[in-house]
Amino acid sequence: MVAKAKTKKVSNVTDAAPYKEVVGLLSPKNPFHVLIGRWLAKQRQVRTPTGSTSEAAQAFELTGTNGAAFIRAVESGASPLPTDKALALSIFAKISFTRAAELVTLVRHLDALVPKTRPRLTDLKELELKVQKLRPVLPHYGAILDWLILWLSKAQDEKTISEANRELFTEADTQVDVLDKALRQTSSQVQIPGVSPPSASLESKLSPIVADIVRDTVEKLALFSPHVNYDSLQNWERLNAHRMKNQWGYISRPGNINESFSSAFDWNFLLNKHRPNFTLITSSKYQEKIESWNSVIKNSILLFFRKNPGTVAKIPKVIEDAVNRISIMSLPADQDGGTLIKLLDFDFRTRKLLGDADDEERNFLIDQGYARPFNNVWIYELENSDGTSSFVAILDDFDYENPRPHFFSITLDAEDVTIWIEKLGLAGRS
Repeated sequence: MVAKAKTKKVSNVTDAAPYKEVVGLLSPKNPFHVLIGRWLAKQRQVRTPTGSTSEAAQAFELTGTNGAAFIRAVESGASPLPTDKALALSIFAKISFTRAAELVTLVRHLDALVPKTRPRLTDLKELELKVQKLRPVLPHYGAILDWLILWLSKAQDEKTISEANRELFTEADTQVDVLDKALRQTSSQVQIPGVSPPSASLESKLSPIVADIVRDTVEKLALFSPHVNYDSLQNWERLNAHRMKNQWGYISRPGNINESFSSAFDWNFLLNKHRPNFTLITSSKYQEKIESWNSVIKNSILLFFRKNPGTVAKIPKVIEDAVNRISIMSLPADQDGGTLIKLLDFDFRTRKLLGDADDEERNFLIDQGYARPFNNVWIYELENSDGTSSFVAILDDFDYENPRPHFFSITLDAEDVTIWIEKLGLAGRS
């Protein structure tokens, strides 16, 4: 029988590694990150045989010295826990998957309002408005959200960053048990105003075995990253052709757009009842080529429809109408620039766009393989069964300047889709 390793139990998170000021990319940046880091440090010390970061890294399926280093970065507040680690967090800390997913998602939600490098510059009024919207949905996080606002308002008056950080680590320790209590509440204990209790939920209307299958399926789907290959993307487009109301594409490096561009798409969606528009968007520096590209694409699409076996596509007026809803445009000079290019960078740790990350952090993450730059974004407006619209966005790395047979693509979450819609000025164009 293998002897059990000597355990190291701690009763308070203050027994964890003391605060040590770090400079650069590993500097503590967000008070919520620090609080979660201190809570995770306590879980590590209680739930691993010897309390080492290496053991915690193994639990999160992070191997080697880099895994242990990443756990230390999370515990110091320097890096958020990736959203794809929600299931591992649930198993490691012995909390429900729902609570683990809530936590990693809430961090991303608040990150948009708390500057990464200067949390003291947070717009408190905007943050409070956001928190007011979150309270009814996440009532069990009320005390934590109050603490976050209180600390940020106090930190704005601090003399130095180092003093604020030291105070933050001390105060975060006082909130660890509050956070732990929130994360261990069951669904029956969390009552969201305006939402029926679990007994009256849709799930309760299913037979127990069907409800269990649905719940298991949802949890398993959360394990997989939404990568999309060429074939699956084409199949998805074909299955949803009747729902498409509009489609936009932003291409950062159009190169030489020719007939091959049009042949890569199934244009039958243009014939659905919504009479959708297809708009290709690119940089203002390609303005001189747009007219010729427009002509090339429309001619090749005409050829596509003439070869289409469908009878409706044989009607000249139908074809002409469909082709006239295709356009290429360049962004205004004041709307174009490096901002859009940066929005094509994707962080695989957080499953989010890198967004406003500074150049040093951006280059570091890309060099280390944590993030990746893409070349294009495709946005689809789809009709829902109730007549409303939903939006889907996909990044891909196809290079029209140096085309190759295979490419890599990934879907964006709703928040990042909204960012692209706003940046391209698409709101209200449907």
